[in-house]
Amino acid sequence: MQHSVTCRNCLHRPVNGVTEWFPRIVVASTVGPHRQTVLEWDAVHPADGRDKNECEPTAAYRLLNTLYHMYHHQIQVIVADALYATHILIRAVQQHGWNAVIRLKDERLTIPAKRPGFAQDHAPGDHPATRPRTPAD
Repeated sequence: MQHSVTCRNCLHRPVNGVTEWFPRIVVASTVGPHRQTVLEWDAVHPADGRDKNECEPTAAYRLLNTLYHMYHHQIQVIVADALYATHILIRAVQQHGWNAVIRLKDERLTIPAKRPGFAQDHAPGDHPATRPRTPAD
């Protein structure tokens, strides 16, 4: 048994013996204290991957390219959560001339220290990007 409303871009999963069809999108919006505006969105397609950690970053990569063509002079910073902290997305942000602010969850804070070249010559917790600022900074 399955729900009768589906589309070719819907994702699906079994729930209690029934195939549940659902859409998933990645959204780009402005961030600020007064008004948030949706700039653009991109649908996650079944071909983008098997799980959230694979398919949403794939859709986000497409979305970054769309944003560049539509708003490249108006965007300065891309803000994202830890799911999007992939070298492919970070490289795409840099190639578009933007900066990235990525919120890493506490359990993922040690991951960058394990990546080659990220924290060379620094003990864990002593990388300049993670050290508390002092008045001399």
